[in-house]
Amino acid sequence: MKRFISLLSGLAIVAATSTAQAQIDWATGAPGGTTGGSVQFGAEVLANDAGDNAFFLATGIGAAQVAPTSGEDYTVAAWIKSEEAEPSNTALARNNRWWIGTGNQGLHLGIQDDTNDDIAVVTPSGLASAHWSNDSAGSTSIEVNTWVHVTHVYRAGVQEIYLNGVLNGTTVSGAPNMDGTDLQIGSRNGELGPGWNGCIDDVAIFTSALSATDIATLAGDASQAVTLGAAAYYNFEDDQTGSTALNLVDVTASGLVGFDGVTPALQELSGIGAELPPPPPVATWAAGAPDGTTGGSLLFDGEAEQFASTGIGADQIGGNRSGGSLGTDYTISAWINSASADADGNAENNDWWLGTGNQGIHLGIFDNNQLRHGHWASDNSGNTVVAANTWVHATYVFDADGGTTTQEMKDEFGVVTEVEVVTGQISIYRDGVLETVNNTLAPNVSGTDIILGARNGGGEFWSGQVDDIAIFTNTISDTDVEALFNDASQAVALGAVAYYDFEDDQTGTTAANAVDVALSGLVNSDGMPAPQVIEGIAPIVSPFLLGDINQDGAVNFLDISPFILLLSSPGAFQVEADTNEDGDVNFLDISPFILILST
Repeated sequence: MKRFISLLSGLAIVAATSTAQAQIDWATGAPGGTTGGSVQFGAEVLANDAGDNAFFLATGIGAAQVAPTSGEDYTVAAWIKSEEAEPSNTALARNNRWWIGTGNQGLHLGIQDDTNDDIAVVTPSGLASAHWSNDSAGSTSIEVNTWVHVTHVYRAGVQEIYLNGVLNGTTVSGAPNMDGTDLQIGSRNGELGPGWNGCIDDVAIFTSALSATDIATLAGDASQAVTLGAAAYYNFEDDQTGSTALNLVDVTASGLVGFDGVTPALQELSGIGAELPPPPPVATWAAGAPDGTTGGSLLFDGEAEQFASTGIGADQIGGNRSGGSLGTDYTISAWINSASADADGNAENNDWWLGTGNQGIHLGIFDNNQLRHGHWASDNSGNTVVAANTWVHATYVFDADGGTTTQEMKDEFGVVTEVEVVTGQISIYRDGVLETVNNTLAPNVSGTDIILGARNGGGEFWSGQVDDIAIFTNTISDTDVEALFNDASQAVALGAVAYYDFEDDQTGTTAANAVDVALSGLVNSDGMPAPQVIEGIAPIVSPFLLGDINQDGAVNFLDISPFILLLSSPGAFQVEADTNEDGDVNFLDISPFILILST
């Protein structure tokens, strides 16, 4: 009966957390723009939103009409204010935040990471216009909590960026990547972000390149957008008690349609001020793995497209290659069980149980249904087929300077010689036995956290179970790999910096890292301490109706009879019936149950 009451308490907790603030809400206007409202993004990101996903306003405007891959001119302008500081310099706006974008690659505009090698001008927290591998940056750092007017123009193969009406950067550039999605305000790349954290006002979209004079006019008075020929203009002056914002350009007159080429673009943006629903669980509890520890495991549903964040910065595992770096050693080990089968009953290709938010390392099944280890363009596979619905113990050991390769070098006279170059070496073990050894480079640079259940911030999602995930920042021996296979709980004794045995109470929503984060010293991609638990796991609950104690499919007086017997019984039963734990068994102990029967 106490378990029954605890389930009731759990319901109260869920109800309290489901009324979170809106992710997109109304805010005050922007200086220099029109004087009414603006919209604020990122006001409240749920703590257990493991992907830190950004929500956005859908325009319903097909991206190819504004920034087509054929390279036609466009202009996009807005007032923006970042309310999230860069961790390394809190006076500046946060890098890698995007106030407009598309659902999949293509065009996106925002504040770009100054370490991105694709950007022509390296400016900390500078304005950025990105066409995916054809990027441009402004020459001025943007301060946090400061309104600025930005205009991005693509004119005859040149990207131009204007800050407060003045040219701030130019780059010769190709057209955007192919993108069969719609433009969205507040994020890029769909819900996977990264999105904007701050305010946006007076978004104007043109299918032409404005002149420098017109851009200065727009910066001085954003309401001139319609007069200047905008195809869409959102001034966010609507009634701020409402949930929609109008496009002041008639959609019928502009002729804009969605990416399907048929559906008219939206006349109003919806979703402002709406409370966020509780986030879906990133995984659910399931039974444990054979030969691993005997308790729970974590189950991912590949169709649900969810993943769990470890909060461990990827650059601490493997070092990440940059500027010729060899990276650093690591070992990653786990029990895995793929629930996704191909026609032959083998584990399906292109499923990933561990990865990072952006390129970098990823582990899963690929290349003829074999264990796969990916460093992006420096990948390796095992040599045996993995069957679906079968537990397999996989261990990946990366020795950062353990391998060699040969490269052809040409001297000043054109004479070619072969030179031996040191590189990394990856060893893949299956069920404690070495399968393959290959020379390889360190992982790509990935300024994100290690995630479970997917790769690349949410792509090729794992369908199946994982258990006993152990992460080391060093190589381990063949003997130690075999020891992990025989008893995964040895991970801590062998020096793991993180170990998730998934033996937690399966009625809970978190899974603990068995290694003390303070001792391991691990931090996330922002430099903050890694979390001690993985959040967002769906708890296992009673299979019967709340209150249906006799499990007859109805809640009635028959269900209360066992409780009455407890109240009238002597001895140990008296303690069990004391549900409020006040030392007495009386009517107060039964009142929660009566409340359920009466609702």
